[in-house]
Amino acid sequence: MWNNIFVSVPSDVDMVWIRAPFFFGNPVLATYSNSTQLFTTVDTSIVIPAYLIGRWKFCTTPAPMTREFKANITQSGTEAPTMNILKNTLGVVPTWRYDDIGSYYLDGLGITDVSKVQVIVGNNAMFPSGIWSTVYIDTIWFTMSDFDNNQLNDVLNNTPITVTIFP
Repeated sequence: MWNNIFVSVPSDVDMVWIRAPFFFGNPVLATYSNSTQLFTTVDTSIVIPAYLIGRWKFCTTPAPMTREFKANITQSGTEAPTMNILKNTLGVVPTWRYDDIGSYYLDGLGITDVSKVQVIVGNNAMFPSGIWSTVYIDTIWFTMSDFDNNQLNDVLNNTPITVTIFP
């Protein structure tokens, strides 16, 4: 049986813990209706007046979440890299394009703030010198080079990549 209890609370409360005076049991969870201004609970032993001892409001808008893209990438010749997607919470599927020797772009990531992007590509020990990435709005530019700064194709072979976009 549901009981309605009158308690004075702010209008932004959705769920509360309430306790009646001289009630020695546990606090009771109740819902609050803004339209009727009543708490509703299943506990039949609560008597009026009741005291509000804790409250919270339901969040109707989801909190921003970190988005992540993980894939293994392979590139050969003058072709754009191909990818085996391992995880994608971006809400879109990005695409690769070939720019020049050792220069590739990953487009369509939904990047709106470059300061909130982290890029991790493989393990630099896998390459003659390393991979560099530069983040732009909605794209990331990758370059592969040797110790003499000569750009190289054919160095990505099932290489892990992780792009994390923070809220």
